[in-house]
Amino acid sequence: MKRISALLLALLLLLSACSERQEAQPEREETDPHAGMVLVDTGAGESRWVTEYPELPVNELAARFVPDGAFLRYTGAEVETLRGIDVSSHQGEIDWEAVKAAGVEFVMLRLGYRGYTEGGLYEDERFRANAEAAARAGLRLGAYFFSQATDAEEAREEAAFALDLLDALPAGTLTLPVAFDWERIDSEPARTDAMDGETLTDCALAFCGALSEAGYTPAVYAYRYLAYFMYDLGRLAGLTLWIGAPGARPDFYYRHALWQYSETGSVPGIEGPVDLDMLFLYPEEEGE
Repeated sequence: MKRISALLLALLLLLSACSERQEAQPEREETDPHAGMVLVDTGAGESRWVTEYPELPVNELAARFVPDGAFLRYTGAEVETLRGIDVSSHQGEIDWEAVKAAGVEFVMLRLGYRGYTEGGLYEDERFRANAEAAARAGLRLGAYFFSQATDAEEAREEAAFALDLLDALPAGTLTLPVAFDWERIDSEPARTDAMDGETLTDCALAFCGALSEAGYTPAVYAYRYLAYFMYDLGRLAGLTLWIGAPGARPDFYYRHALWQYSETGSVPGIEGPVDLDMLFLYPEEEGE
C-alpha cells in the first residue's frame, strides 16, 4: 500500500512540474498571414490581398466624386482636375471644336500600336489629324502607344517608333505624358501570351527610359488587375501612372495622375462610345 501511495505521489509531482513548465512558457504570437499586404479591388469582381509597396504614395482621393452631366467631377480640395478623353482611329473623324465646347480639356491620343500576331509596328491612322485639330481647338494633348512588346529590346523599338511620330509634330504640341500601354489579348491567341510580370516591367522601363531621355514625360497605363498582378510596381516608382478603373471613384490603391473611369462615355463631336478620363494635378506637380 505504501508502495502504491509513493508511486501516486511521484506521478502527481511530475504532472505538477509539467504544468508549471507550460505556464512559464510565453504565449506564442500568431503570425499575420497578410503582413506586408493590402486588400484591393482587382477590377474582376473580387477583392484580393496583394503585396504592398511602401515606397509608393497611397491614393487618398477615394471619395467626393459626383456625376456632372456625362462626366464625373471631383468636389474635394486636395487636387485640381482636368476633364479628358482618350481616342484612336476607332473613333473615326472627330469634331474637336464640339468636343472642346462640351467641356473636354485634354485628350490622350493613340500614336500607334504593335500587332499582336505578327508584331509589326503601325501608326494610328488618325494620330496626325487628331493632334493638329485637337491642338487647334485648344485642348491639352498627351499620347500613348499600344504595346505588344515581348522583351525590352522590342519596347525600345516601339519607343523609337513613337518618338519619330512625336518629333514630327510642331514643338510644344504635347504638354501631357506619353504612356506605355501594354495589355493582354484575351480574345484570341497572341505572341504575348507567355509574358511574365518581370519582363513586362522591363519593357515598361525600357520604353519610358527612352521617352524620358528624349525630353518627354513618360507614363505607364494599366488596368487594375494588370497593375496588381503583373507589374512590379516598386520598380515603377517615380513614373506617372494612368489607371483604367471604370467606376464612380478611383479605387486603385496607389496614387495615380490619370484615371480612366469609363469606356462607354458619350461626348458631342464623337460618334459612338469613348473613354473618359480625369487628370489629377497634385500641388507639387502643377509647376512641372
